[in-house]
Amino acid sequence: MFQTFEPVSDRSFAGKHLPLLRAEMKKQNLDGFIIPHDDEYQNEYIPEYAERLMWATGFSGSAGAAIIMSERAVMLTDGRYTLQVRQQADADYFDYVDISETSPDAWLSENAPKGARIGYDPMLHTMTSVKRLKAAAEKTGFHLVAVSGNPVDAAWKDQPAAPLTPVQPHDRAYAGKSSDDKRKEIAKAIADAGADTALITAPPSLAWLFNIRGQDVSRSPLPLGRALIGKDGAATLFLAPEKTGNELPGHLGDQVDLRAESDVESALEKLGRTGARVAVDPALAPSKYVDDLKEAGAEIIELTDPCALPRATKNDTEIEGARTAHIRDGGQYPDGTTDITRTVPIGQASDEMRDRFTRVLKGHIALATMKFPAGTTGHQLDAMARKPLWDAGLDYDHGTGHGVGSFLGVHEGPQRIAKAPNDQALKPGMILSNEPGFYKAGEFGIRIENLIVVTEPKPVPGGEREMMEFETITLAPINLDLVQADLLTEQERQWLNEYHARVRETLTSQIPDDLKDWFETATRAI
Repeated sequence: MFQTFEPVSDRSFAGKHLPLLRAEMKKQNLDGFIIPHDDEYQNEYIPEYAERLMWATGFSGSAGAAIIMSERAVMLTDGRYTLQVRQQADADYFDYVDISETSPDAWLSENAPKGARIGYDPMLHTMTSVKRLKAAAEKTGFHLVAVSGNPVDAAWKDQPAAPLTPVQPHDRAYAGKSSDDKRKEIAKAIADAGADTALITAPPSLAWLFNIRGQDVSRSPLPLGRALIGKDGAATLFLAPEKTGNELPGHLGDQVDLRAESDVESALEKLGRTGARVAVDPALAPSKYVDDLKEAGAEIIELTDPCALPRATKNDTEIEGARTAHIRDGGQYPDGTTDITRTVPIGQASDEMRDRFTRVLKGHIALATMKFPAGTTGHQLDAMARKPLWDAGLDYDHGTGHGVGSFLGVHEGPQRIAKAPNDQALKPGMILSNEPGFYKAGEFGIRIENLIVVTEPKPVPGGEREMMEFETITLAPINLDLVQADLLTEQERQWLNEYHARVRETLTSQIPDDLKDWFETATRAI
């Protein structure tokens, strides 16, 4: 199955749907309503039923939000969607705001009338985001209202049903570690945090912890569900019964109780009645679940998802699987996830295009060849990839690198390489992207993306500290017709030639005979 880029919405959505939404808002006595691009699981890519932002506005990007007031509305998106949002969300209905500069709570602080009733769906907002909204409400004097029924869902008469695809075991031959061993590791983290149990709400963590995969989410092999795991390692996995087959209980083992996802709220209430100390990730858990636990009597312990860092730090089996997957293709495979971008010229490239491409390549090589000590964050490395562009007064408005899962989400935290501060140190086994770029609006765009693995620290001859490096695992030619060779240093030229030699040596046997001449040329030394 290939990703498509056909438009799934059009500019007419706002004109058709906003009146329906505002009618439902009026029924609930709301003066405004916040629509994030989030589902109940905080997925990046969301199922069709959860495309509430697109239904209301026409905007089909993967990040953003809208605030619909009785007489006006605003779209909040980041720099990736500056052009797209204006094409899809009709300017007759929306103002446009850069969400990296003005968050929804900040916009409400400046624009919500005193006394206005601003609604939000507590299943779509996390504990952290609601805290910010409440602070804005207190500052400005509007009333923040947690709705019991989402007005978008009420207005969206042909809303698709939630997905019910089968949940499948993920073999240890690919995972490299049993679910039982993973649960023991997570149980220790829960106990160390002083909690009795942890609520796991993120599908990637669910999939990783129980060695399961699903097909509920576009572009990611994720099952939708929830879990509770105790400090003793015993767990309850909540999945829709329609998703579970005969082999799943045996795969999960005796320490995992399999229950319907509809039982989550009653299970949380029961925990609360016992006064349990429940760990929740404030940036991931739906605020409704946190409120339910508190009201029932639970003690909330804020804890970053204990699965996130172990999930991001790949074991030897997962790393080898990623290498193997990259020999075969760019996509989702049981042994690994690939994420590759190449820019090719259509027609004759201008001198400007070649200059910009070469500067992006220089930044890519700078990051690929970095040595760095333990404790270094991606934030500290980000400028290295931007310097060749900065030297020419240029830049790009996205991060340089994101974490990548193992047959999981193609975008994975907690590690990243970006301008924005991030205190997660890079650790051996983490897989990230290396993808500097350049974009000239209305003319051309450039990105060169490989995946890289953080290596174990090793001594540097004559040095005093061991250093980690990046192993590049992507194998695809970089377009040489766009390279302005005189801009490259000898060391950069050597890296490019050695990279292409490795690509040629590894992939030649897989190239069809009628493409071998092209492949030899594409991977030639310069």
